[in-house]
Formats: sequence, structure tokens, C-alpha cells
Amino acid sequence: MAPVSPPALSRPPRVAAIHDLSGFGRCALAVVLPVLAAMGCQGCPLPTALLSTHTGGFTDIEKAPCDDFPGRALIHWAASGVSPDCVYSGYLGSPSQAGQVESCRRLFPGALLVVDPVLGDEGRPYGGISPEMIEAMSRLAAAADLLTPNPTEVSLLLHTPYAGGPLSAAEARSRLAALSRMGEKAAAVLITGQEMAGGVYNLCCLPADSRLGRAAGLYDDLYMRFACDYRYPSYPGTGDIFTSLVTAALARGEEMAAAVGRATAFVERCIALTAGSGEPARDGVFLEYALPELPALEPREARPLE
Repeated sequence: MAPVSPPALSRPPRVAAIHDLSGFGRCALAVVLPVLAAMGCQGCPLPTALLSTHTGGFTDIEKAPCDDFPGRALIHWAASGVSPDCVYSGYLGSPSQAGQVESCRRLFPGALLVVDPVLGDEGRPYGGISPEMIEAMSRLAAAADLLTPNPTEVSLLLHTPYAGGPLSAAEARSRLAALSRMGEKAAAVLITGQEMAGGVYNLCCLPADSRLGRAAGLYDDLYMRFACDYRYPSYPGTGDIFTSLVTAALARGEEMAAAVGRATAFVERCIALTAGSGEPARDGVFLEYALPELPALEPREARPLE
């Protein structure tokens, strides 16, 4: 009897991952690529900079900037017939790299553009982030289909004072709405780790006239919140893990609420597996132990932001 051939598989969704690469520390491309693969996506890395370690908790770091490499690589892809389904950018090494990412709008007009505007945390910009970098990132953010800032980056992008305390629902909706209308077209927005009355939340705005809102068949703008059970020390790279999972889920055609709910639950699990281990927080979370649990995780429930 002749062997039966397995059914042919379709190509996995292809995600261009434009981030830095740290030799040590679970962040950026070191966590982005495993999460994309675990979610059934092909991660295509384009490094923006090479670092011996990430910048949180280390000194005398060895760095090698990649300057115009992402832009040149994207042009080569287009000339070679390589077309990503999604472009996902994180830390950028210079204002010019923001323009290189934005060129995807011309080179790959059908690709979903996800921008994590890595600019700062805890109320201040990261070291080396200049006013020119903030302006360049603001222009890139205005071109995004999905924008994923933390509360500090919200203030930097909107040029408003940092709100260190809890936000009311009205204040949170106002910030989400302002971010979603930064450009000529509406964008979906996720604000990660926002303190509000009752705890910390991931917040989502899905405008009906945005690309993702139209795909979901919305008639009205949707505002959601997802409670975060983040009880332990802050770990680098958790934002990269979160946005990678959301990006992969959307690239696979999943709904926003399911994507954000699963990403929220997965980051919680990563932190819970790591806390109490005695390892320095700067080493990042135990992603290696968490990934096998990903398929069975129950997503966090979406609640209205009101």
C-alpha cells in the first residue's frame, strides 16, 4: 500500500521583526522570535542594533549600531519578492530608523504595521532618547495600524505631563482616543500596564474606522480593559513578549480581545514562574518554561473601559 502524503500546509504568517538584539537578557529579538514561532508565525529579524546585554541593570555595554541596515534589508526584500504580512517594530537606534520602518507603507502596503514606541518608562525617557528621536517616533506612530505604548510613552507621544498616579476611566479613554487619531487614519491602541483604581490594566481602543476595527466588523469604537495580576518585581522584556503575542495572534486572524487577553495571561504566567527563583530581575523572565504552557492558558477577560 502506498504511503499517504500529509495534506499540504499553507505558509505561516510572516512577521518582520525590527528590534535590537541583546546577547544576554530576555528582551527584544531574543524573546520576540520564540514567541512568534510558538504562535505559528515566521519571524524575520531585522536588527536595529547589537548589544552585549540589554541596558537595564548593566553598565559598560558593548554596542554595534546597525544604522541603515533595516531600510536596506527591506528594499532588498521588496526587490526579491519577499513580502511580510506584518511589520512589527520596537527599539530603534536613531531617528532615521523610524523613517526606514515607515517606508514599509510604500514597500509593503498590505502589511499590518505594529509599532511599539520604545522611548521610556517610569516617567522619563530612556538614556540616549533625544527630542529628535521622540519626534521621529511620533511620526512613525501616526502611520501605525496598532500602537502599543506604556504610560510614559503615552506622555512622550502626546507631549503631555506624565501622569504617575491612577487614571480615571474618562482620562484613560481620552488618552486612547488621542493616540488613535495621531495620523491621517485611525489606529488601534494598546496602553500597557496602566494604573487605575482597583489595580493595573492593559487598555485597548479599537476604532470602528481603523483597519483592525473594520476587520472586526465594528460599528462603534470599542474601549476595553484587561486586569493584570502583576504582583512581582518589574522584569525587562515583558512588554516585548506581550506585543509579540498580540502581533502573532492578529497576524493569524484572531480578534483583538482574544489576542490581548491571552497575551495578558501569558505575561502573568511568565512572571509567576520567575518570581521567587532568586535570579536577578535584570535576567528577565523564564520564557523557556512558560512557552510550553501557552496553548492551554485561559485568556484574561475583556471588560468595558467605563
